[in-house]
Amino acid sequence: MINRSLHIIFLISVIAFAGLSTPAWAQLSPSQYSYPQNHLPWYTVESEHFQVHFQKGNSRSAQVTSRIAEEVYPTITSLYQYEPDTKIDIILNDRQDYSNGAAYFFDNQIEIWVPALNSPLRGSHDWLWDVISHEFTHIIQLQVAMKKGRRLPALYFQWLSYSDVRRPDVLYGYPKGILTYPFATINVPAWFAEGVAQYQRKKLYHDFWDSHRDMLLRTALLNGSPISLDGMAFFTSKNALERERVYNQGFAFTSFMVQNYGESIIPKISNALAHNGAYTINEALHKATGTDAQQLFHTFIDNTTKNYTSAIAGQTFYSTNTIQDGGFFNFYPHLSPDGNKIAYLSNQNFRSSSTQLFIETLNDSARSQQAINIGVPHTSSPQKAKGHSQKPILKHIQSAFSFSPDGQSLIFSKQKLNQYGERYNDLFIYNIDTPHTQRLTHSKRLSSPIWHPTKKQAVAVQQTGGSSNISIIDLQSGSLKPLTNFTKGQHVYTPAWHPDGNIVYFAKADDYSRNIYRYDFEEHTTVPVLHDSLTNYRDPFVDASGQYLYYAADPDGIFNIYRISLDEPSPDPQKLTNVLGGAFMPHQAGSKLYFSEFKADGYAISAIDLSTVKQTVKTEYDRSAIALKTLEELPDRTNLKHITAISPAELQKLGQSDSLTLDITGKAKHNPPVLTTYKNNYTSFSFYPVLRFDNYSKKHGSNGRLLTAGRFGDLGKNLLRDLKIGTYFSSREVTDNLTVFGGALFGIASEPSSGIGNFFSPSRLTDLDRDLFTIIEHSGLPFIEKRWSPTISVELYNMRRNVSNGLTIEEFPCTSCLPDTTSADIAYNIWEANLYLRSKINRHNLVEIGARYSPYEVQTDGFFSRELQQFIPSSSSEYYKGTTFTAAHVYENVLRYPHSDVAPVGLKTLIRYSYEPSKLLDEYEIEDNTLLPVYETVKNHSLEATVRFGYPLSNSSSLGIYGRGFSYVNAPNDAFYLDYIGGFTGMRSYPYFAIGGNSTAMTQLSYNVPLIRNINHQLGRHSLDKLYLRLFGEVGNGWGGPLANNTTVKTGLGAELRFAFNSYYLFPLKLFISSAYGFNNFDINLPDEFITQSSGSTVQYGNEFIFHFGLTFDFDVLNND
Repeated sequence: MINRSLHIIFLISVIAFAGLSTPAWAQLSPSQYSYPQNHLPWYTVESEHFQVHFQKGNSRSAQVTSRIAEEVYPTITSLYQYEPDTKIDIILNDRQDYSNGAAYFFDNQIEIWVPALNSPLRGSHDWLWDVISHEFTHIIQLQVAMKKGRRLPALYFQWLSYSDVRRPDVLYGYPKGILTYPFATINVPAWFAEGVAQYQRKKLYHDFWDSHRDMLLRTALLNGSPISLDGMAFFTSKNALERERVYNQGFAFTSFMVQNYGESIIPKISNALAHNGAYTINEALHKATGTDAQQLFHTFIDNTTKNYTSAIAGQTFYSTNTIQDGGFFNFYPHLSPDGNKIAYLSNQNFRSSSTQLFIETLNDSARSQQAINIGVPHTSSPQKAKGHSQKPILKHIQSAFSFSPDGQSLIFSKQKLNQYGERYNDLFIYNIDTPHTQRLTHSKRLSSPIWHPTKKQAVAVQQTGGSSNISIIDLQSGSLKPLTNFTKGQHVYTPAWHPDGNIVYFAKADDYSRNIYRYDFEEHTTVPVLHDSLTNYRDPFVDASGQYLYYAADPDGIFNIYRISLDEPSPDPQKLTNVLGGAFMPHQAGSKLYFSEFKADGYAISAIDLSTVKQTVKTEYDRSAIALKTLEELPDRTNLKHITAISPAELQKLGQSDSLTLDITGKAKHNPPVLTTYKNNYTSFSFYPVLRFDNYSKKHGSNGRLLTAGRFGDLGKNLLRDLKIGTYFSSREVTDNLTVFGGALFGIASEPSSGIGNFFSPSRLTDLDRDLFTIIEHSGLPFIEKRWSPTISVELYNMRRNVSNGLTIEEFPCTSCLPDTTSADIAYNIWEANLYLRSKINRHNLVEIGARYSPYEVQTDGFFSRELQQFIPSSSSEYYKGTTFTAAHVYENVLRYPHSDVAPVGLKTLIRYSYEPSKLLDEYEIEDNTLLPVYETVKNHSLEATVRFGYPLSNSSSLGIYGRGFSYVNAPNDAFYLDYIGGFTGMRSYPYFAIGGNSTAMTQLSYNVPLIRNINHQLGRHSLDKLYLRLFGEVGNGWGGPLANNTTVKTGLGAELRFAFNSYYLFPLKLFISSAYGFNNFDINLPDEFITQSSGSTVQYGNEFIFHFGLTFDFDVLNND
């Protein structure tokens, strides 16, 4: 009975790796696969300490990256007195309009998404200087904090528990418990890792304490709602704003410690974390500073709060009228031309940070609201914003939009997937009355579109080659023309028309600040309007009369709304708001000024009456009282504007053996970098030693019974017998084109040994119990340059199980003797080789086709036959030769939100067809005095379907429905092929082998509700997060096959405690314990060939409590559908 259950055993061998990065092999999910994007060649810029890999279109960004990295290298490494053991690979990713950076500190690799960061929670910084210095600091600081080398990320302890065997045809029971616990070699909390990476060095201002960061911390502290020291340790169960506050508060706390202890405190804390006895940041802080960590943190909070109180002491803040405050992101208020409607972006209905477009009728007596449907399925939360009637439809709109001059349409941008798997912003027009959406562009990377005041034209921001520009598009012909020509990494934002249609205002990032410029259509010139090296000017808007330019600025350190007269040659700015948090994105209509206001709990849409604004609003925010890493004067930074892109023609000339020396060296006196075509580059192999107690043999009885009976000697023998030691290993090609993952575990005491020499003999080692697997995945077929180009997965598994006295033979020692029994040891040797092609069609759909070959062998040790009075030599034979061809489709549309790990929301389905032409051992026949196996050939056709649906009941609870159906199209008449739906992966109220058949079906209804959230407490090396209760009811049955099944549908109820926490700050662990009761009592009648002298003809199930438990990285880790 190990045909189907074998796959679960193999899966158990894989799941431990999910703690570092969830492997696609462990779950067939579109989210675990990326598009190959193999339509563009890769190139490499190699310098003394770095290899920068890029694709066509990013040659300038690659050169700039190389130059920046080499200049940052000595500054960061000198602080820690540490240098990496290999060159750092930097991967530039420009296949998506998305900004981020990632440091793979175990692999000496950095990945950078080229588009510049434009976050409502961060200020303006030169993107490449900022992200490269940030991620490289991660590499150095985290490696310094490691307790072992980077190739040994963690050691795993695993415990597997199995149900008792009830049927004689079953080798051992199905898993009922699985524990996999990582002992990490690094334990750095999120706040310290990110705080250090933002701080970098004392005089290094590639990142600094800007007005946005100040806004987040100021509002939190003055509101009395800082994140606790333990709460800052991890990101799990936090939304986007909360995660940013971890970054933010960590930056401030790090700056505070540097001010009090000097810059050397950073490597001191890192080195303290590297000590084997230090497993918490509290221990490291105490060792490095001599002060209790909690006391140090509270001193930081108290002092910083006092500083903020002092900084605003002279301020008089003016009230604003809240228009919309649901959610924590509310942006871009925009009135319709007739002034009757207001549109804005909001995440008011969502558990995630995704925003949707709302239109609301402005009415004193009532507000009606609609969400614009642009074709994205409904997966939102029913959270209700105050005073609004909502019909939310999830849409991913992130940038500014505008009404048409007649108010009947909207122009907006949204990311769309192209044929190569690139996800770029394009422009769309939405007709409010129809409703109808018209797509204007394809893969043009356009955002923040603003409609011309009178014409069928619009201007938008266009991203290309690491820079962005203002472009104009004809809305009828679709023709596109750039207005500006920035090519040196400059970035522009939020264009706004002057009502005469001849001038466009826009914001542009200039090194350390953002300023406002004007493009004149008649003169074809771009000139600054508001410019200062240390002050940010952003979000321009011109009123309908053309009299005033409205904008957001932070001259005193707090963003507020200002305006200047466009009729005066040198106008003085007028301050219109004075808020504690910040005011952005102004839109004026009549006497009203609408804007996005940041408060302690996030962004809201607010308004003021301009007629009540005082002519002079005093600005007295004293940011000098804020003792953090602020930018008071422009630092000396190397100008890289002279670096130019390499022409595509010159890149094409490069052959595999060619190289091109680049003259881009700067302050760091190194050999000039060299440009070559990319050659496959692999990370070093990482190893994860494993100690596993795989408790399946129970040679001396159940471990639990031995423990309660005090038979500790036999318990020790059991544990030693089932002990396995080994390792997982992994490596990958740095562009993720090829990945290798495998493992090898051996039961060192599964075979007897007569001495040390025999213990290590090759014959014994090859006979040990073992679990071996290797998985190699290659992304995309080279001759298919499309997004659906399949990922090829080659998988090889081997499992050996030794069974003492596994074969019982009835013998007659003499003609008049009673029958006697002779036993022999046997071993099962099971192989499986898989070949899969998996195509990710889009983010919701994945298609898989595959083939599997599975030869199962049984080996019998030699024994002495008393009946024949001779020694019977060992023998082996294949008892199953399985070939399977399979095709599957997966649909997944799930909502990612802080509690999606424990209370999932969304839909996932799987449909699979399998064709299995297999051979199963039927009997033996003697031919020419030779015993030959006779196989029964069966050609099975089967269909399987599963569905999982989670419906949100609140922001933290959900209702879940799981259903699974399986059926053979034919009717195989052997229990070997039966499908089972009990146990861990199915109906937990019955054992795995209790409910099976040629056809099976089950449904489970569950309710997930929080018991305790936001625990935020550090307990040893564990950061406690949340505790949930899962209640479930289930119904199902199996039909057909050789077992005489009870046709009555089986039912059961159960409950499960789900506890989420983090270990070593790095691993998100899930502990669960479930108990379920099956209401149906029934017997399974065994076929005659299963019945032995020691077993009856029936097995009874039901009317009992069944327990399951686990400590893994996912609550549903074994449900791999």
